[in-house]
Amino acid sequence: MQRHILLITLGAILLLLAIQNVSALTNIAVPNGSFEEGTLCTTPDHWVMKTWDCTEPLPPISTYIHEVGENDTHYFSGSRSCWLHSKVVDTDGTKRARYSHTWIESEDWLDQPNAVYVRFYIREIQPTHSNLNWGWNDEILIGFIDGAIDGFNTYFIFNNGEYLNFNYCNGTKVGADGATWYEYVYPIPTGINKAHFKVQINCVAGDWTFYDTSYFADMSFYVDNIELLCEPLVPSAPVGGYSISIAGKPVTNPILVYAALVTISAIVVSVIKRKS
Repeated sequence: MQRHILLITLGAILLLLAIQNVSALTNIAVPNGSFEEGTLCTTPDHWVMKTWDCTEPLPPISTYIHEVGENDTHYFSGSRSCWLHSKVVDTDGTKRARYSHTWIESEDWLDQPNAVYVRFYIREIQPTHSNLNWGWNDEILIGFIDGAIDGFNTYFIFNNGEYLNFNYCNGTKVGADGATWYEYVYPIPTGINKAHFKVQINCVAGDWTFYDTSYFADMSFYVDNIELLCEPLVPSAPVGGYSISIAGKPVTNPILVYAALVTISAIVVSVIKRKS
């Protein structure tokens, strides 16, 4: 009888551990977050395209290229994704720092107080630049805005440049198109009003090697399946969840694991004492 009780208890604990490891997150849809709605080669429905050109010092004498469009050859889910492209080219032959920003922003204000993270997928990141080993910086940013003066937060999630090179992804997954996509999971900043906010994905090309029109910086990628994530709305017990490190990698909260180990140890000791 004691052996059966022990086996049942161990099985229940292992089941709880397996459930926690599957996922402690619930999906929340973002309007057209999978980019299935809209016309090919144009900005997807429920999203807006925004741009910003920056030159230091002024004036901005350069050629800036910004492109956004739905694509049906790359897709993590469904049959479409969104392509972003930024490029800056010198036109006056002077040495200046110049940046081309192209981003998509959710058109609708999101009212999701229970949202904790945003998750999305990116593939075919293509940073290119002049044939020099210095003077460029191509980036991908994730941004959050709620309309407040100080309610704007931006994270650098990818950088290819003269000084820094990183890709703060959580890992990779195979999409519906059979290709490998980078997965990103990032926390929604605590200062953002989650009852009234927007999500942004920003493509940036920057360069400061300008001497003639042969110098440029170019950046493009595909993004798909943007969604919000939250913890279970009715958890059975405070057994933890997920936290995100600065590098964007998920770390499982070990509270349940520790509790399971303590429980197993107590049962084993009890059985040994009874048999003795």
